[in-house]
Amino acid sequence: MAISEERNLVAQGLHDSIAQSLNFLNLQVQMLEQSLAQNQYEDVATIVPALRAGVEESYQDVRELLQNYRTRLQEGNFVQSLEVTVAKFRRQTGIEIALQADTDGAPFPREQQLQMLFIVQEALSNIRKHAGARHVQVRLHDRHDFSLSIDDDGAGFDPALVGAEDDGHIGIHIMGERARRMHATLDITSAPGNGTQVQLSLASAQRRAA
Repeated sequence: MAISEERNLVAQGLHDSIAQSLNFLNLQVQMLEQSLAQNQYEDVATIVPALRAGVEESYQDVRELLQNYRTRLQEGNFVQSLEVTVAKFRRQTGIEIALQADTDGAPFPREQQLQMLFIVQEALSNIRKHAGARHVQVRLHDRHDFSLSIDDDGAGFDPALVGAEDDGHIGIHIMGERARRMHATLDITSAPGNGTQVQLSLASAQRRAA
C-alpha cells in the first residue's frame, strides 16, 4: 500500500511538472506552424524563445524529479540532508537561501524524514518555477514539538484560489498528502505580492521515534 501511494504521488508530480509543460510546448508548436504558413515571421521571433524556455523548464523539471526520488538520507541525519538540498537549490537557481536549524529532538523514522525532505524539495521547486523570489529562508525547530518552515519573498498567490487538483497547484496538494501521511499539519500562508510561507508542524504526541 505504501508503494502504491508513493507511485500515485509520483504520477501527480509528473502530471504537474511534465504534462503541463508538454501541453504548453504543443500549443507553441501549433502557433509556430501557423505563423510559418502565413509568413508571419515577427510572430516566429517571439514564439521560438518561448519554445526554448519551455524546453529548458521541462528539462529542469525532469532532472529535479529524478534527483528528488533518488534522494538518500545521510545516515539518520535530517539536518545534513537539508543542507545538501539547500546547497543544490542555491547552486541551480542562484537565489539566496539560508538554513537555520535548532534541533535537539529524538530522530524521526526514515520514512517520516523522507516525507519531510520531499515537502521541502516540492516547496523549493514551486519557488523556482513560480515565485520569482530573491531570498528564501528554511527554518527547522525540533525540540519538544517539531516545526519546519520555508519562507520566500516572491510574488505570492491567493490561497483561496487553490481548489481542485487540476487547477495548476498540484504540488501543494502533494505536500498536503505527504503531511497527512506522517500525521503532521501543513499550513500555507501567502498573498499576492507578499511572498509565501510553507510550515510543517508535528506535535510531540504525534511523533514516532526512529
